[in-house]
Amino acid sequence: MSYACPSCGAPLEERRGALVCGSCGEYPDRGGFYDFLGDDAPQNDALVSLFDSVARIYETPVWYPTGMRIATAGRASVDELVEGVARRVDESGADKLLDVATGTGLFARRLARDTTVYGVDASAEMLRRAVRKMRRSGVVLELARGDAGALPYADDSFDAVTCAGALHLLPQPADALDEMGRVVRTDGRLVITTLVDEGVFAPRPVRAASRLYGMRVFDDLELDTMLNTAGFERVEAETRRNSSLVTLVARRR
Repeated sequence: MSYACPSCGAPLEERRGALVCGSCGEYPDRGGFYDFLGDDAPQNDALVSLFDSVARIYETPVWYPTGMRIATAGRASVDELVEGVARRVDESGADKLLDVATGTGLFARRLARDTTVYGVDASAEMLRRAVRKMRRSGVVLELARGDAGALPYADDSFDAVTCAGALHLLPQPADALDEMGRVVRTDGRLVITTLVDEGVFAPRPVRAASRLYGMRVFDDLELDTMLNTAGFERVEAETRRNSSLVTLVARRR
């Protein structure tokens, strides 16, 4: 089993519709995903509440597709971004993959055609939507509600990790990358799409405004520093830039 207690790191036992840690208690199944946060989790902040509220419209043109069109200056559609991530994962030969900040499972459903996919997100409503979409599409996803900075998985559990369109939204992106480095095996791949200080987000006032909405806009030095600290090295030949959105591949050393 890939799951481990996010508090103490101990292996978990599946029992009566929950995953159980002998020291820390139970993590219940909420109807398609295990909940490692609970109702009183500190992650119940404004950002998570926002994504809870937009889960129903997240994959409609009102939300994610429009955001990606803006970030890429119209150079890439959502389908093209999804296929770009899938191609990089396929090339890695991954058998088991973790999708961090999986949301409604937009990328995870495509990735699950060719590999076993685990998905984790802090928003319960996004995960409920992911469960419904997963069942309608006939794919299988292993979903969990958890904190990207304290992933509920054992060390070296995955051949690859993806984080698509979310690193710039995480409150502690360096901690999240450290956790991704912990759960992926040596020589495993990390595939990320995130915002950088180019294109739409090149002007300083735009970057400053983005921070008011809880978004980080990275420069290459900041990204590479975080990747290196987490034990990754970027595969530069696989970096693809679409205006303010960069897709990159890194290898776990």
